Amino acid sequence: MIKIIKLMILTLCLGITGCKPNHIAQLETQLQNAQVNRDLNAQYKVLSELVNYDSDEWKIHLANIQGSIEQLNNTNQLLAAGQIIEAQQAAHQAKLSNNSIQIDETLKKLQTYAQVLHLIEAVQSYNAYMRVSPLKTFLSTNASHWKILALNELYKSLITHDDTISQVLSQLPKNTRQDPIIKELITASQNQVDQLQVTLDLLLTKQLADFSTASVSQLNELYTTTAYNLNLFSPVVVIPMMKPMIRHTKHTLAYWDESLNNSRITLSRLNSPLASRVIEVRDAYIQLISQESEYANYHGASKKSMEIIKSLAKSKERAPVTHLVPIHISANILSFSQQLQMYRYLSR
Repeated sequence: MIKIIKLMILTLCLGITGCKPNHIAQLETQLQNAQVNRDLNAQYKVLSELVNYDSDEWKIHLANIQGSIEQLNNTNQLLAAGQIIEAQQAAHQAKLSNNSIQIDETLKKLQTYAQVLHLIEAVQSYNAYMRVSPLKTFLSTNASHWKILALNELYKSLITHDDTISQVLSQLPKNTRQDPIIKELITASQNQVDQLQVTLDLLLTKQLADFSTASVSQLNELYTTTAYNLNLFSPVVVIPMMKPMIRHTKHTLAYWDESLNNSRITLSRLNSPLASRVIEVRDAYIQLISQESEYANYHGASKKSMEIIKSLAKSKERAPVTHLVPIHISANILSFSQQLQMYRYLSR
């Protein structure tokens, strides 16, 4: 009878006055610590014990924690499968659901794909440039009407975008291509890198071909006249004889000389493989309008120079068509980019 009375008093104390057994109070303290430490696993462990004491509040809390654990597991499975975009989106939702240290660890792993963010930034910069690029105007206009400084800037912009995107693509982790959405962006970016190189080749080919068309007749006349005179007179006589014709040729072709020289300097400074083509053509031009070494070996050198300049017009006919267009960036890629930036602080 006494035991029954003690049990009734204990039950009344627990139910009415809120008294709690020591072990329940300890579990609740552990739960509070786990919450402060944002430890999802510790919270689950404690709640799994607390629900045995028939509290609806703990059951609801446990169900929420179980949901967060499922979100975390799903996120990690997506990441392991190489589905980076979906993993980032799932991690973001899991973070909003429960700000745990476990989801932070997953978000840190996703930061290893920050190089994709560099690709997105490079593509966005390229797309912004394509909206204002004067390329179409250049390609539809004779090179004799091109503004030289604008041409230098065009070469610089195209080469810079080509180099930037190429470098970022080369630095991407290999497994980024497992994600179909990122793979699509990578493929589109590589395609435009190829087209940038085609476009640069096309632009230079047009410039040199238009130079050839404008100068070949006059340079050939200078060459044949000089060669003819050298067959009749000694170089000492021919040198002053040809100076007026050389001055006239230089004056007439002054724009082209400046154009070629500026392109040579620009392409060389940018370490473009195209620089060697401009150098070869300009050297041929300089050879024809100068009196190097008092016309020593003039016949052989000038014949070769004329062949180089004449061939330029033919190369224009074989020039490929450019398909330079902006690179599509999907909404999923943009969201991925924003979330990567949002959680950058985790990797510091």
